[in-house]
Amino acid sequence: LKRRQKIFANFEVNHIDQYKKLEKKDSNMEPLPHLIIIADEFAELKSDHPEFMKELVSTARIGRSLGVHLILATQKPAGVVDSQIWSNSKFKLCLKVQDASDSKEMLKKQDAAFIVEPGRG
Repeated sequence: LKRRQKIFANFEVNHIDQYKKLEKKDSNMEPLPHLIIIADEFAELKSDHPEFMKELVSTARIGRSLGVHLILATQKPAGVVDSQIWSNSKFKLCLKVQDASDSKEMLKKQDAAFIVEPGRG
């Protein structure tokens, strides 16, 4: 993230989209692709490496504008997704969950607990 921030500062941009527009005009610029960090079983990551959470929250907070995006997956979201990560997540996807509390934890409403048809929601 710090490296991308320095690159953006050098080109006086503050968002990946602005950088990409300049990059199209100048083929000598360093290509900066969007990066996607995927954490499957996020609950395990949080439990096994709690010290890493500060960095992950920072990535969620400032990464999007730098073209760094997170996909966090867990089977049981209760108590795992804290308010800092939730509030810095632009998009949330929740498949059918076992109970209303899990749905409420992810979506702030109970809908995902009551999906009845596969592929609907």
